[in-house]
Amino acid sequence: MGTPISPESFVKIGTANVRVWDAVLKPLGYAKYTGLSSVKTLSDTPATGAVVPDGARAMLIVCHDQDIWWRDDGTVPAADDGMILKADTYYWYTGNLSQWRMIEDAISATAHISYYGEEAAS
Repeated sequence: MGTPISPESFVKIGTANVRVWDAVLKPLGYAKYTGLSSVKTLSDTPATGAVVPDGARAMLIVCHDQDIWWRDDGTVPAADDGMILKADTYYWYTGNLSQWRMIEDAISATAHISYYGEEAAS
C-alpha cells in the first residue's frame, strides 16, 4: 500500500519546495464535462459522472476535439490566458482541485476526468 506523506516527500526545485506524491492511488470517480464555452469548475454538474468526490487529491484529465485553457489559482481562464491543455493530451494534476477552472479554446471541447485519492496505508 501507499506510504504516508513525509517531509522527505518534498524536493527542492530552485527556491520552491515541490511535493512528490509517493502513494498508491485509489480511483474515486469519473466526470465528463461538455459545454465548456463558459468557465467550469469541478463542482459544476458534469454531463456524465459526478462532481469532484470527497477525498480526491489528484485527477487525470484529457480533453477531446479541442484544446482547453485552465488555471488552478481560482482565476477565470480565457483564450490565451492560463495554461493550455492540447486536445488528446493526458495530464496528471495534483493540487487544490477546488480552485481548478477550465474553458474551451474552440467550440466542442470535452473534458474527461478520473479522480483519485490516496489508498489507506495498511
